[in-house]
Amino acid sequence: MYYREALADKNDEWGVFLTSRFPTHLKIATDKWLETDPLNNPAVPKSPFQMKEYVIPELEEAKEYALQGAEFKKQANEADRTSDNYLFLLIIISMTLFLAGCPGSRILVGINGCCLSFQSSSLPWF
Repeated sequence: MYYREALADKNDEWGVFLTSRFPTHLKIATDKWLETDPLNNPAVPKSPFQMKEYVIPELEEAKEYALQGAEFKKQANEADRTSDNYLFLLIIISMTLFLAGCPGSRILVGINGCCLSFQSSSLPWF
């Protein structure tokens, strides 16, 4: 804003002082903005900050980090789903083994026999 005022007031000393402290990306946008004759052309943006050439490098870096964060979140959700499935199967197997070991259960005689046949078939020395 001060730079625009310095241009309007034709205060070159103040304008040069301000532009000497501009970061590189703002200098590029300011040069392009000055080429559009902003003081006489009302159709151009009111400041160099509104020019498409004004790009903040940190914002571009933040966009890259946002994309990287989205990918990490996708991987974390997949790992969470895997651990949930593992825990669910662990509980089902634990309940089956516990109930198969309960004595006197007529309903679980088939399960008990199935577990014994599984154990004996998976061990080569039986």
